Amino acid sequence: MICKKVLTVSALLFLLCTTVSLGQEDIKILVPFNGDTTTFINWQIVADTTATNGLLPNRVYELQRDQIYLQNVSFTVLLGETMRLRA
Repeated sequence: MICKKVLTVSALLFLLCTTVSLGQEDIKILVPFNGDTTTFINWQIVADTTATNGLLPNRVYELQRDQIYLQNVSFTVLLGETMRLRA
């Protein structure tokens, strides 16, 4: 009986820790395009990755609703890296 309770509590703690660790997002809100070349989405991401020495594994680039975003080059994400965009 005690063993079953210990296993149940251990399983719940494991699931809780997993959920918390996956939910830690570092959100970077991108500026909509306003005619300035620095507001191209690719330039904003390059500036961020330069400042942080690469793509952060928990970084999420967030786009604002009903705004226009432009890019003037293709994105290249290296093998093993992840780039997350959220609208």
